[in-house]
Amino acid sequence: MLFKSMTKSETSNWRKAVFLGFYVLLILLFIDTIFMIFMDKSVFNSLILFWTALIITNGYYYFLNGKEKRARKDV
Repeated sequence: MLFKSMTKSETSNWRKAVFLGFYVLLILLFIDTIFMIFMDKSVFNSLILFWTALIITNGYYYFLNGKEKRARKDV
């Protein structure tokens, strides 16, 4: 098998991370749109928006999983 199945906690962590990444992307798009309305130029290009959301989503996912692993080791 190429990929292992996610546990319930990993699935929950992934959903939390996706929500965070999505809302960060929305905030950045809002800032970019407001700046574009007032200054007639864009602050972020689409590549920066994409990679920022991707890095935040995956980073938060691994952070949550690491936090759970450390909590399990302490018990």
